[in-house]
Amino acid sequence: PPLRTRLPWLKMLPPVLHVSGANHQVGFQIGRAMKKQIRDAMSSHEPFKKNVSLLETKDGRRIYEGFLKAAKTAYPNYVEEMAGMAEGADVPFEHLFWANYEFEILLLNMKKNDEEEGRKGCTTVYLNYRDGPRVLAHNEDGPAGELGCLVVAHVEPYELPGGKIFPEENFVSFCYTCCLPGVASSVKINPY
Repeated sequence: PPLRTRLPWLKMLPPVLHVSGANHQVGFQIGRAMKKQIRDAMSSHEPFKKNVSLLETKDGRRIYEGFLKAAKTAYPNYVEEMAGMAEGADVPFEHLFWANYEFEILLLNMKKNDEEEGRKGCTTVYLNYRDGPRVLAHNEDGPAGELGCLVVAHVEPYELPGGKIFPEENFVSFCYTCCLPGVASSVKINPY
């Protein structure tokens, strides 16, 4: 029998995607591989549906346009990657882009009692021992319902015509559905 049948806990592990190319190509490959999960998340995740409805309001549209302008100015490669992911998953770009700002939108809409209770989520701890090791630990506290919607992306560098290497780094990233690699835990692969 297959290994996943003999070791049931392996079913909990997310699939690993090996992708390569310019940002749009990487996004497209991830979007195409995760199409069902992305579309399912967009149709069933209540916070996402609530946030998307904000796009229909004047204030929501203004915030979206501001985020998009800032992202295109500061991080045009990431915007290209999101465009590729939206194309690969066959979903509207603005919805996928908006999904990547879920926490910012939640903070903008936070009420006073929410501030006092605090936002629950992942925890990162850094231990810097005086004469010992440095330890960086992180847990992912995403909803259990996202278990089947996670993926590990191994993004390998790609040589563009003319010799430029893109992306400049070889990395592995734990990815949530609809989000770019790098939102959650990531590790740079150093070939040396």
